[in-house]
Amino acid sequence: MSRLAGDLHYAHPRTRASAWAIEWGLPGCEVPREHVIEWTCSCRTIRYELIAGAGAMWIRRFEGDQVLETHRTAAALIRELWADLLDGDAA
Repeated sequence: MSRLAGDLHYAHPRTRASAWAIEWGLPGCEVPREHVIEWTCSCRTIRYELIAGAGAMWIRRFEGDQVLETHRTAAALIRELWADLLDGDAA
């Protein structure tokens, strides 16, 4: 995700009352070379990271000191979930 000069924020996920619930769980085992591919703005109470590593992708959710993650799975499925999260279709 790029950041343009003068742009003070990253993506802000939309919120919708009709959003379906993502199944969040405790973080899995550490991956030696995980890469944060995209992320949401840290100005919100809840922020997210799209992560790749060890041949899989997943989404990490931060709320205060609590860290939760989705299941690690195929990139296409997680990218679709990421798009739903940003569009407000999932939460």
